[in-house]
Amino acid sequence: MPGDELASLNLPLAGTTDHIQKMPSPGSIRLSKCVLLAALIGACSDGSGVVTPKPLPRLNHDPILFVHGLGGSSASFAQMRARFVAAGWQDGVELFAFTYGSTVTNAAVAQEIHNQVNHIMTVTGASKVDIISHHVGSLSSRFYLRNFGGTRKVDAWISLGGPNHGSTVVNQCTLIPCQEMAPKSAFMTALNAEVEAQPPVRYATWRSPCDELVMPHSSVSIHDAENYLTACMPSGALITDAAVYEQVKTFVR
Repeated sequence: MPGDELASLNLPLAGTTDHIQKMPSPGSIRLSKCVLLAALIGACSDGSGVVTPKPLPRLNHDPILFVHGLGGSSASFAQMRARFVAAGWQDGVELFAFTYGSTVTNAAVAQEIHNQVNHIMTVTGASKVDIISHHVGSLSSRFYLRNFGGTRKVDAWISLGGPNHGSTVVNQCTLIPCQEMAPKSAFMTALNAEVEAQPPVRYATWRSPCDELVMPHSSVSIHDAENYLTACMPSGALITDAAVYEQVKTFVR
């Protein structure tokens, strides 16, 4: 019978909802687009053509950008970063780090620092950023302050064992950063020309009398900066030592 053939096709009967896919409502479509836009550009459209910026986070401190030393990575400051989190800093909102290669110039790293600082200020709404640097990261971040307008965007700059006036330890190293940190190199001479600690940035350095990467140890200190002498420890310990961290935390406030 025709009726039996129709039944065998398993078609939905009138008044039922079997096998019928419900179309999404216009409102849910707008919501999905909004979620996608927020993920991509940090803003959302309500369907009327008006783009609503994603709300900025609430900041309790100036965001900190960590700049690692030669051969390091964004993970180099993991212990110090964890201590800041325990003290109330928000990771990913007030604490940031990045990784750069060991064969690029300090100027190239300074350009990346410039990009990082601009990104941090955009996503957080912060008016100033603090920089905590280790070893050669001190040179690239100082180059950023001097040549990329960083003095307008940075409140506190910190150098942990930075060879701020060069280091004789690198005489056998052929990498570009090593050549640039050689005492009296063209790069070092230009970096320290005229005013070393350029206002209004607050500068501070920490040097160890047992630092194996910076010779002479006095090279770390900068004129018109707050210069601290630590207990005897190797260069790598400057970013993990609890006493150094407490002093750094006090300085960045």
